[in-house]
Amino acid sequence: FLIFFFNTGYWKQIKNPFIERLYNSSVNNYYYIPTIVYSMLKGISEPIPELNIQINFKNLMKLEEDRNNALKFEDATEYEFLEVPIKLKYKTNSLSGKIRLKGDRKIHFNEKNRYSYKINLKKQNVIFGLEEFSLMKPRARNYAHEWIFHKLNAKGGLITLKYEFIKLKINGEDHGLYVLEESFDKVLIERNERRNSIIVGIIEEFDAGISNSKLQFYNKKNWQENSDYLNSNLQKIRKIFDNDDKLTEYIDQEKWAWYFAVVDLGNFYHGLAGKSVKFYVNPLSGKVEPIGFDGHRNLINYEKKNPTWSNLLKKYGPTSFDLAEKCQISKKDKQCEPLVNNFFFKKDGSLRKNFYRKYVEAINLISSDNFFDNFFKKNSDQLNLINSKIYLDYFYVDHIFFYGPGIYYFKIEDYIYKKEFLQNRFNLKESKIFIEKENNVIKISNNNINNFFKIK
Repeated sequence: FLIFFFNTGYWKQIKNPFIERLYNSSVNNYYYIPTIVYSMLKGISEPIPELNIQINFKNLMKLEEDRNNALKFEDATEYEFLEVPIKLKYKTNSLSGKIRLKGDRKIHFNEKNRYSYKINLKKQNVIFGLEEFSLMKPRARNYAHEWIFHKLNAKGGLITLKYEFIKLKINGEDHGLYVLEESFDKVLIERNERRNSIIVGIIEEFDAGISNSKLQFYNKKNWQENSDYLNSNLQKIRKIFDNDDKLTEYIDQEKWAWYFAVVDLGNFYHGLAGKSVKFYVNPLSGKVEPIGFDGHRNLINYEKKNPTWSNLLKKYGPTSFDLAEKCQISKKDKQCEPLVNNFFFKKDGSLRKNFYRKYVEAINLISSDNFFDNFFKKNSDQLNLINSKIYLDYFYVDHIFFYGPGIYYFKIEDYIYKKEFLQNRFNLKESKIFIEKENNVIKISNNNINNFFKIK
């Protein structure tokens, strides 16, 4: 009977949806429990920095009431959180500051002992060299993947946020593993060896995209007396949003090309949203540079047995250029990302060939075996430590708005697969070049946009 059943068309009809659901929920990752346990045992004795926040009972109740009020809002971005004073202890230092809840998704504050916080220390009070930073559970940024996102950005010379894993205590009570994420201020710019200038971001409460966006200056107080400087640089960013024909004159093309390549390698699709990436205007070059923020990889682990993997990759891990091409087909396409489109295509639909070439060069470098192997070899020890601490704390798989029932498991195969995918997609293809001779004239025909070559 079983042989008969498994050879019927009925079983074939239900098999693929069952396997698809199994993989898409990451339940298959339970297979790696022995490896996870081994990693946990290795990480138990490894120390990480510990922060202890002290909040008096009255202010603690204020935060709890504030959290209950925020939960009543359908969209958390509409709620303005309350600040209360704190003392923050790190090693032998006791620092004064303020704390509030944070988050545009309710998963940031709907579970006790897993809240996300924004901390602003008083002047002259710093920790890890920072005055302002956020504290979140690693799950809020898809665990170790966000750390890789920042490390890859740094390899391209981009301004990069400090992103540290720490142990958090509140009034002595252990809240487990948290991640410390740097804010956007003068400290960030100076630590990245840049001249002080404006950092601009989109105010998500108005429009998370670029069409009807309102902009905010993260370090505006440093430039209030120089409105001409503010306005001239604001115009550059507006020209990017408006898809000005001379857009490439206002941007640092190499850095933006590298940023898109990083997103493509790690499937950091969320980092391409207008509200995610921030804009820094370099006063020396006059060019706009990207500051990567909230890459938040949203893709399950690669599994060759998953029958829907290729479709998932198209949906959650397209290349930056794919997103731009979607806009050329239809601006209403859900995957169309107007900001990305403007870097690749002009208003008339013509390709910005010089920028595309720099993008392909960045892709070919970041997906090269040499760069890839060196990067992960250099960071393997730290990556193993981070993952061991995650497994010791909380590791239900991240589905953006909920967690589980599957579990998080870090697989280097995810990145290897995408590396090989990019190599195949963007490398030079000699078969697409045709050379012929007519009447002592050599004609070269190129039928692939990725073929860059010079005639000697």
